[in-house]
Amino acid sequence: MKKITVILSIALLGFGCKPTFNIQGKKLKTSVVCNDCRPGNLGPYMKMTKKTYDPIIDDNSTPEIIAHNILGHVFPENIKTGNLKFPCSSDTKNPFTEQQVKRLGSTGNKGQSINYSEKEFLKLDIDLTVESDLNKIRIANPSLNTDIIESFKAKLYAAYLKFANKELKIEGRYHQFELDQNAVIKIARNLEYSDCRNSIYNLENPKRLITAIGIVYFDITINENSVDEIASTLETDAKSLGINFNIGVSFKRNISNELEKVTKNYFQVVVWRTVGISDLNKYKN
Repeated sequence: MKKITVILSIALLGFGCKPTFNIQGKKLKTSVVCNDCRPGNLGPYMKMTKKTYDPIIDDNSTPEIIAHNILGHVFPENIKTGNLKFPCSSDTKNPFTEQQVKRLGSTGNKGQSINYSEKEFLKLDIDLTVESDLNKIRIANPSLNTDIIESFKAKLYAAYLKFANKELKIEGRYHQFELDQNAVIKIARNLEYSDCRNSIYNLENPKRLITAIGIVYFDITINENSVDEIASTLETDAKSLGINFNIGVSFKRNISNELEKVTKNYFQVVVWRTVGISDLNKYKN
Protein backbone atom coordinates (compact mmCIF):
# COMPACT_ATOMS: atom_id res chain seq x y z
CA MET A 1 0.00 0.00 0.00
CA LYS A 2 1.22 3.45 -0.83
CA LYS A 3 2.23 5.15 2.37
CA ILE A 4 3.20 8.53 3.59
CA THR A 5 5.23 7.82 6.71
CA VAL A 6 5.78 10.67 9.11
CA ILE A 7 6.21 11.43 12.75
CA LEU A 8 3.62 14.13 13.22
CA SER A 9 2.74 16.00 16.40
CA ILE A 10 -0.11 18.25 17.37
CA ALA A 11 2.36 21.11 17.44
CA LEU A 12 3.11 20.53 13.77
CA LEU A 13 -0.52 20.76 12.80
CA GLY A 14 -1.29 23.77 14.96
CA PHE A 15 -1.30 27.36 13.83
CA GLY A 16 2.01 29.04 14.61
CA CYS A 17 2.13 32.12 16.76
CA LYS A 18 4.99 33.51 14.73
CA PRO A 19 4.25 34.43 11.09
CA THR A 20 7.32 32.58 9.79
CA PHE A 21 8.20 29.29 8.11
CA ASN A 22 11.33 27.35 8.99
CA ILE A 23 12.82 26.50 5.60
CA GLN A 24 15.72 24.18 6.44
CA GLY A 25 16.76 26.28 9.41
CA LYS A 26 16.18 29.60 7.68
CA LYS A 27 13.30 31.67 9.09
CA LEU A 28 11.23 33.31 6.36
CA LYS A 29 8.13 35.43 6.79
CA THR A 30 5.05 33.62 5.53
CA SER A 31 4.28 36.59 3.28
CA VAL A 32 7.66 36.13 1.56
CA VAL A 33 6.96 32.46 0.85
CA CYS A 34 3.34 32.45 -0.22
CA ASN A 35 1.59 35.83 0.01
CA ASP A 36 -1.74 35.05 1.73
CA CYS A 37 -0.86 31.33 2.05
CA ARG A 38 -4.41 30.19 1.41
CA PRO A 39 -4.48 27.75 -1.53
CA GLY A 40 -7.88 26.50 -2.64
CA ASN A 41 -11.25 27.16 -1.03
CA LEU A 42 -12.65 23.99 0.57
CA GLY A 43 -12.02 23.54 4.27
CA PRO A 44 -9.97 25.48 6.83
CA TYR A 45 -6.35 26.15 5.97
CA MET A 46 -3.43 25.27 8.22
CA LYS A 47 0.10 26.68 8.12
CA MET A 48 2.99 24.41 9.05
CA THR A 49 4.97 26.99 10.98
CA LYS A 50 6.32 24.85 13.81
CA LYS A 51 8.83 22.58 12.03
CA THR A 52 9.81 21.11 8.69
CA TYR A 53 7.21 18.73 7.26
CA ASP A 54 8.33 16.62 4.29
CA PRO A 55 6.42 13.31 4.37
CA ILE A 56 7.96 10.32 2.60
CA ILE A 57 6.17 9.55 -0.66
CA ASP A 58 6.75 7.03 -3.42
CA ASP A 59 7.61 9.54 -6.13
CA ASN A 60 8.97 13.07 -5.75
CA SER A 61 9.90 13.61 -9.41
CA THR A 62 7.99 16.89 -9.86
CA PRO A 63 5.82 19.26 -7.80
CA GLU A 64 2.77 17.96 -9.69
CA ILE A 65 3.50 14.33 -8.80
CA ILE A 66 4.17 15.31 -5.18
CA ALA A 67 0.79 17.06 -5.05
CA HIS A 68 -0.94 13.97 -6.47
CA ASN A 69 0.70 11.86 -3.77
CA ILE A 70 -0.76 14.06 -1.02
CA LEU A 71 -4.00 15.68 -2.24
CA GLY A 72 -7.09 13.49 -1.92
CA HIS A 73 -5.47 11.54 0.90
CA VAL A 74 -6.67 11.38 4.48
CA PHE A 75 -5.45 11.34 8.05
CA PRO A 76 -7.34 10.61 11.30
CA GLU A 77 -9.07 13.51 13.04
CA ASN A 78 -7.45 12.62 16.35
CA ILE A 79 -3.93 12.00 15.08
CA LYS A 80 -1.09 12.70 17.49
CA THR A 81 1.90 10.70 16.29
CA GLY A 82 2.49 7.69 14.07
CA ASN A 83 2.15 6.56 10.49
CA LEU A 84 -0.27 8.29 8.17
CA LYS A 85 -1.73 5.71 5.80
CA PHE A 86 -3.19 7.07 2.62
CA PRO A 87 -5.00 7.15 0.16
CA CYS A 88 -8.70 7.87 0.70
CA SER A 89 -9.71 4.35 -0.22
CA SER A 90 -9.50 0.78 1.05
CA ASP A 91 -7.76 0.04 -2.25
CA THR A 92 -4.03 0.65 -2.73
CA LYS A 93 -4.72 3.01 -5.62
CA ASN A 94 -5.39 6.71 -5.28
CA PRO A 95 -9.04 7.17 -6.38
CA PHE A 96 -8.20 10.56 -7.88
CA THR A 97 -6.25 11.01 -11.10
CA GLU A 98 -3.35 13.36 -11.79
CA GLN A 99 -5.72 15.34 -14.03
CA GLN A 100 -7.88 16.07 -10.96
CA VAL A 101 -4.97 17.83 -9.27
CA LYS A 102 -5.09 21.44 -10.41
CA ARG A 103 -2.15 23.82 -10.28
CA LEU A 104 -3.34 27.16 -8.94
CA GLY A 105 -2.40 29.87 -11.39
CA SER A 106 -1.04 32.43 -8.97
CA THR A 107 2.31 30.60 -8.70
CA GLY A 108 2.77 29.98 -12.44
CA ASN A 109 3.98 26.80 -14.12
CA LYS A 110 7.43 26.94 -12.51
CA GLY A 111 6.37 28.08 -9.07
CA GLN A 112 6.96 31.36 -7.27
CA SER A 113 10.48 32.38 -6.31
CA ILE A 114 11.02 32.87 -2.59
CA ASN A 115 13.91 34.32 -0.63
CA TYR A 116 15.73 30.99 -0.40
CA SER A 117 18.86 30.72 -2.51
CA GLU A 118 21.70 28.79 -0.91
CA LYS A 119 24.99 27.16 -1.87
CA GLU A 120 26.32 23.90 -0.46
CA PHE A 121 29.21 21.57 -1.24
CA LEU A 122 28.16 18.01 -2.05
CA LYS A 123 30.63 15.47 -0.71
CA LEU A 124 29.79 12.15 -2.34
CA ASP A 125 31.67 8.90 -2.95
CA ILE A 126 30.63 8.22 -6.55
CA ASP A 127 31.95 4.66 -6.76
CA LEU A 128 30.19 3.60 -3.57
CA THR A 129 26.93 5.34 -4.51
CA VAL A 130 26.83 3.90 -8.02
CA GLU A 131 27.49 0.38 -6.75
CA SER A 132 24.70 0.76 -4.20
CA ASP A 133 22.27 1.77 -6.97
CA LEU A 134 23.40 -1.11 -9.18
CA ASN A 135 22.87 -3.63 -6.38
CA LYS A 136 19.29 -2.40 -5.99
CA ILE A 137 18.79 -2.67 -9.76
CA ARG A 138 20.16 -6.23 -9.77
CA ILE A 139 17.76 -7.24 -6.99
CA ALA A 140 14.80 -5.67 -8.81
CA ASN A 141 15.87 -7.18 -12.16
CA PRO A 142 17.47 -10.58 -11.43
CA SER A 143 17.43 -11.70 -15.07
CA LEU A 144 18.97 -8.51 -16.44
CA ASN A 145 21.94 -9.05 -18.75
CA THR A 146 25.36 -8.10 -17.32
CA ASP A 147 26.18 -6.04 -20.43
CA ILE A 148 23.10 -3.90 -19.79
CA ILE A 149 24.16 -3.31 -16.19
CA GLU A 150 27.62 -2.25 -17.32
CA SER A 151 26.19 0.04 -19.98
CA PHE A 152 23.92 1.75 -17.47
CA LYS A 153 26.73 1.94 -14.91
CA ALA A 154 28.60 4.34 -17.18
CA LYS A 155 25.51 6.58 -17.53
CA LEU A 156 24.93 6.53 -13.78
CA TYR A 157 28.55 7.38 -13.00
CA ALA A 158 28.49 10.30 -15.47
CA ALA A 159 25.27 11.60 -13.88
CA TYR A 160 26.71 11.67 -10.35
CA LEU A 161 29.95 13.15 -11.63
CA LYS A 162 28.09 16.29 -12.70
CA PHE A 163 27.24 17.10 -9.04
CA ALA A 164 29.55 15.17 -6.72
CA ASN A 165 32.26 17.06 -4.85
CA LYS A 166 31.10 20.41 -6.22
CA GLU A 167 29.35 23.46 -4.80
CA LEU A 168 25.68 23.30 -5.74
CA LYS A 169 23.03 25.99 -5.91
CA ILE A 170 19.79 25.26 -4.04
CA GLU A 171 16.74 27.40 -4.75
CA GLY A 172 13.35 27.10 -3.09
CA ARG A 173 10.19 27.83 -5.09
CA TYR A 174 6.60 27.88 -3.86
CA HIS A 175 3.92 25.87 -5.67
CA GLN A 176 0.26 25.40 -4.82
CA PHE A 177 -2.35 22.91 -5.97
CA GLU A 178 -5.90 21.85 -5.19
CA LEU A 179 -7.98 18.73 -5.69
CA ASP A 180 -10.78 19.20 -8.22
CA GLN A 181 -13.57 20.84 -6.23
CA ASN A 182 -16.26 18.88 -8.06
CA ALA A 183 -14.75 15.65 -6.74
CA VAL A 184 -14.97 16.94 -3.16
CA ILE A 185 -18.58 18.05 -3.67
CA LYS A 186 -19.44 14.60 -5.04
CA ILE A 187 -18.02 13.04 -1.88
CA ALA A 188 -20.11 15.39 0.27
CA ARG A 189 -23.29 14.56 -1.68
CA ASN A 190 -22.51 10.84 -1.84
CA LEU A 191 -22.60 10.88 -5.64
CA GLU A 192 -19.22 9.24 -6.21
CA TYR A 193 -16.12 7.95 -4.36
CA SER A 194 -18.25 6.04 -1.83
CA ASP A 195 -15.21 4.17 -0.52
CA CYS A 196 -13.46 7.44 0.22
CA ARG A 197 -16.60 8.88 1.80
CA ASN A 198 -16.99 5.85 4.05
CA SER A 199 -13.40 6.32 5.23
CA ILE A 200 -14.01 9.96 6.15
CA TYR A 201 -17.42 9.30 7.76
CA ASN A 202 -16.18 6.35 9.84
CA LEU A 203 -17.54 7.43 13.24
CA GLU A 204 -15.07 5.24 15.14
CA ASN A 205 -12.11 6.71 13.27
CA PRO A 206 -13.20 9.79 11.31
CA LYS A 207 -10.75 11.25 8.78
CA ARG A 208 -9.84 14.57 7.21
CA LEU A 209 -9.36 14.86 3.44
CA ILE A 210 -6.56 17.08 2.10
CA THR A 211 -8.09 19.36 -0.54
CA ALA A 212 -5.36 21.93 -1.27
CA ILE A 213 -1.67 22.28 -0.61
CA GLY A 214 1.19 24.74 -0.77
CA ILE A 215 4.74 23.38 -0.94
CA VAL A 216 8.26 24.69 -1.24
CA TYR A 217 10.12 22.62 -3.83
CA PHE A 218 13.91 22.66 -3.97
CA ASP A 219 15.74 22.98 -7.29
CA ILE A 220 19.40 21.90 -7.25
CA THR A 221 21.67 23.03 -10.06
CA ILE A 222 25.28 23.60 -11.04
CA ASN A 223 26.17 25.47 -14.20
CA GLU A 224 23.65 24.22 -16.77
CA ASN A 225 22.93 20.94 -14.99
CA SER A 226 19.75 20.36 -12.98
CA VAL A 227 19.29 17.39 -10.64
CA ASP A 228 15.67 17.06 -11.79
CA GLU A 229 16.61 17.00 -15.47
CA ILE A 230 19.44 14.48 -15.00
CA ALA A 231 17.17 12.27 -12.88
CA SER A 232 14.55 12.36 -15.66
CA THR A 233 17.18 11.44 -18.26
CA LEU A 234 18.33 8.50 -16.12
CA GLU A 235 14.72 7.29 -15.89
CA THR A 236 14.35 7.41 -19.67
CA ASP A 237 17.67 5.62 -20.21
CA ALA A 238 16.79 2.92 -17.68
CA LYS A 239 13.42 2.24 -19.29
CA SER A 240 14.99 2.04 -22.76
CA LEU A 241 17.32 -0.69 -21.42
CA GLY A 242 14.46 -2.62 -19.83
CA ILE A 243 15.47 -1.73 -16.28
CA ASN A 244 12.52 -1.83 -13.89
CA PHE A 245 13.62 0.48 -11.09
CA ASN A 246 12.85 4.08 -10.13
CA ILE A 247 16.42 5.27 -10.52
CA GLY A 248 15.40 8.94 -10.69
CA VAL A 249 14.06 8.88 -7.12
CA SER A 250 17.13 6.98 -5.89
CA PHE A 251 19.47 9.41 -7.64
CA LYS A 252 17.79 12.44 -6.09
CA ARG A 253 17.71 10.95 -2.59
CA ASN A 254 21.36 9.94 -2.72
CA ILE A 255 22.19 13.59 -3.38
CA SER A 256 19.80 15.12 -0.84
CA ASN A 257 20.94 12.70 1.88
CA GLU A 258 24.32 14.45 1.82
CA LEU A 259 22.96 18.00 1.92
CA GLU A 260 21.73 20.11 4.84
CA LYS A 261 20.05 22.94 2.94
CA VAL A 262 17.43 20.83 1.17
CA THR A 263 14.91 18.41 2.69
CA LYS A 264 15.58 14.72 2.06
CA ASN A 265 12.50 14.51 -0.16
CA TYR A 266 13.11 17.78 -2.08
CA PHE A 267 9.94 19.47 -0.84
CA GLN A 268 8.38 20.91 2.26
CA VAL A 269 4.67 21.33 3.00
CA VAL A 270 4.03 24.84 4.31
CA VAL A 271 0.22 25.01 4.18
CA TRP A 272 -2.76 22.83 3.35
CA ARG A 273 -6.55 22.78 3.51
CA THR A 274 -8.52 19.82 4.80
CA VAL A 275 -12.15 18.85 5.22
CA GLY A 276 -13.73 16.60 7.80
CA ILE A 277 -17.31 15.44 8.35
CA SER A 278 -18.61 18.81 9.57
CA ASP A 279 -16.95 20.61 6.63
CA LEU A 280 -18.33 18.20 4.02
CA ASN A 281 -21.81 18.47 5.51
CA LYS A 282 -21.83 22.13 4.48
CA TYR A 283 -21.70 21.06 0.82
CA LYS A 284 -24.42 18.42 0.92
CA ASN A 285 -26.98 20.61 -0.84
